[in-house]
Amino acid sequence: MPKKAGSGESTADLLAYLFGPGNHDEHTDPHLVAAWTPGLPCPARNPGRMTLADLALLLDAPVASFIFRDSVCRRV
Repeated sequence: MPKKAGSGESTADLLAYLFGPGNHDEHTDPHLVAAWTPGLPCPARNPGRMTLADLALLLDAPVASFIFRDSVCRRV
């Protein structure tokens, strides 16, 4: 059973931990299991096509757009 990640303050930090070696070299084959679009490149297997930072931006985009929309709606 996976344990709850104990550190990281951002999506990028969490991805760096998950795609890194882990605390005790337990991350032996990091890869994407599912994605919202077919053919999304995996940073571990295709670092030239997708970096962890790219993946973090894609994962954070819906949250960022919601926060932006909410702040704009409050001003009106």
